Amino acid sequence: MGKGIILLTRIRKEAEQLSEFLVNQSYRVILSEHLGDQGQKPDWKKNTIALIDLDSVEVENYTIRRLATKYPQLHLLCMSHKRLHPDLKEAISNYFYACLAKPLDFDELRYWLKCVEDNAAAGDRR
Repeated sequence: MGKGIILLTRIRKEAEQLSEFLVNQSYRVILSEHLGDQGQKPDWKKNTIALIDLDSVEVENYTIRRLATKYPQLHLLCMSHKRLHPDLKEAISNYFYACLAKPLDFDELRYWLKCVEDNAAAGDRR
């Protein structure tokens, strides 16, 4: 199995569909419902991608900044039904690698995962 992706969502059906797609793309999927210090936290050091559902997981600029600073190998992707998240302007403009519209287009997700892999291989985080 390939590189690990941390999938953060509280929507079970979405988690199942995304997990199936990612496994078929040779990724190891680590599911979590929490981003911050609550509950069971994923191992951020061992993974290169985190896909965060902004509609179901509570996210703050500070938490994203802390993750990006502490784990520079981690590429952050987000997904949402909303077009705008003014409360996350700092995180979206500075720390997220890509923001995907829901419902997800799996071809678009595949494209961004390839971009992340290419950049990671070149040693770039963003």
